[in-house]
Amino acid sequence: MADIKAQTGKVEIDDAYEVTPSADKPIATLSDSKSNRHIDIFSDRNSLVVFTANPFDQSKPYNALATEAQTLPDAINHDGFGDIVLPSGQLKDYTIRYKYYEA
Repeated sequence: MADIKAQTGKVEIDDAYEVTPSADKPIATLSDSKSNRHIDIFSDRNSLVVFTANPFDQSKPYNALATEAQTLPDAINHDGFGDIVLPSGQLKDYTIRYKYYEA
C-alpha cells in the first residue's frame, strides 16, 4: 500500500491491487464485524482499486470506501497488465457482480 500519509498527511487508502479474475471466487470481500454483513465482489478484470473518502460528514473522516474493478493501471506501458486498447467499431464486455449476505 502506498504511503499516502506521507504524501498528504492523512490516513487514507488509494491503491490498486492485482487480483485473479474469477466468476466463481470473489476477488475481494468487504465485511462489517459488528453487523456480520458481507459483500463479495466477483469480476473478470485483473485489478481492484480501493479508495477511501469522506463525502457525507467532514467530522468523521473516511466514512466511505469505494472499489473499482478494472484493468491494471498503466497497462498501456506494461506487457502482461492487460489490454486496454479499444479499436474503433469494436465492443468489449466486462462483468462485475456483487453478493450481499449476513453471516
